[in-house]
This record gives sequence, C-alpha cells and structure tokens, in this order.
Amino acid sequence: MINEELNEKMKILRKSAAKASHNKIGKRNRSGIVGVTKLVNRNQDGREYIYWQASINVKGKQYLKRFKENERKDAIIQRGLWEQNFLGELQPSVKAYVLNYLKLNNDL
Repeated sequence: MINEELNEKMKILRKSAAKASHNKIGKRNRSGIVGVTKLVNRNQDGREYIYWQASINVKGKQYLKRFKENERKDAIIQRGLWEQNFLGELQPSVKAYVLNYLKLNNDL
C-alpha cells in the first residue's frame, strides 16, 4: 500500500519535472526563448552568415525553420505557433513576447 502511493507520487514528480525542463532557458541562449537560437556560420571565403532558427521536437520528430538575421520576431512567433499546435500551450516567455509585440504594434 505504501509502495503504491510512493510510486504514484514519483510518477507525478517525474511528469512535473519534464514540464519544468521544457521551460528552462540555457546559459548560452541569446534569444530568451526556448527553441529559438541565433546561429553564425562562415563560408569558405570567411564571410559570416547570421540567422535565427526556430525548432521544436515532438514525439521524436524535429521541426526546424531558419530566418534572416533581422527576423528574430518571426522565429519566436513560429516557435509559438508550433507550441500551440503540438503542445496546446505557449511557454510563458513566448506568450509575453507575442502579447507585448501585439500591443506595441497596435494589433491587439
């Protein structure tokens, strides 16, 4: 009886820990949004190419989309759309960004 209760509590803790790690922002993150990354590549001539990449992993499948250097907001919005479609909810930082963007541009 006690072991069954303990097992149930451990299952709940594991699920909540998995959700918490979804919203954890890494130390090297430059965008402030989980799943949105700034990438810098160099070609053979040494020229730098900077772009933003939105990504999400769902059930073992990875979705990626790249945006030009000045399209950070588009990458964040793309990540938010994927979260809404696949997970049914937005991470708080994406939600705040989208709402602030809409307010600033009088689209709300």
